[in-house]
Amino acid sequence: MTRDNEDKLLRSVALQNAESIRAVRLRAEQQAEAALREQANLLNLTHDAIFVRDMNGTVKYWNRGAEELYGWPAEQAVGTVIQELLKTIFPVPLEQIEKEVIGAGRWDGELLQTKKDGSQVVVASRWSLQRDESGAPIAILVINNGRGCPQERKRASRRRQRDSGVRLEHAARRRHRFRQRPLARVHGFVAAGCTGLELGSRSSSR
Repeated sequence: MTRDNEDKLLRSVALQNAESIRAVRLRAEQQAEAALREQANLLNLTHDAIFVRDMNGTVKYWNRGAEELYGWPAEQAVGTVIQELLKTIFPVPLEQIEKEVIGAGRWDGELLQTKKDGSQVVVASRWSLQRDESGAPIAILVINNGRGCPQERKRASRRRQRDSGVRLEHAARRRHRFRQRPLARVHGFVAAGCTGLELGSRSSSR
């Protein structure tokens, strides 16, 4: 075999290997994309608001539950900074929460956030850290469950207290009337008896 033939053979083998590698990578990417689509479809079945943000706070994924809770469609939410989008009020500084997520891998607490229409909502929030193959943190998965506007919660609490007070007042009135009725009957009997006695004594004296 001549040197030229050897070179051609080596180039052919190299090209075949490169094509094989590209085909393997393509299949792996397709499988990964299919898995992600399946996971996304599953996440869309839940009523919880679920989104993924990178370590800089940029939204990378936004499910249907998040659309329903906050009013922002996915095409508008993805790519924005989550803090600018929801104007979240945290119980402690955000840096402290992120530090806990990186250290413990998770965090949960209650947050006050703003919807697209300007109304506020209190959510029970759970954060889970995602790492790459080398162990470096790459993203945070956030699951939020809405509990309603704090103003509405206060109004509902006042309504419950008012209704409870009204029920207690009605019950007290009924108890009072129930106690008074037997006494009224007794007083009536006594009055009638006294009248009868008085009439009897007058008849005798005559």
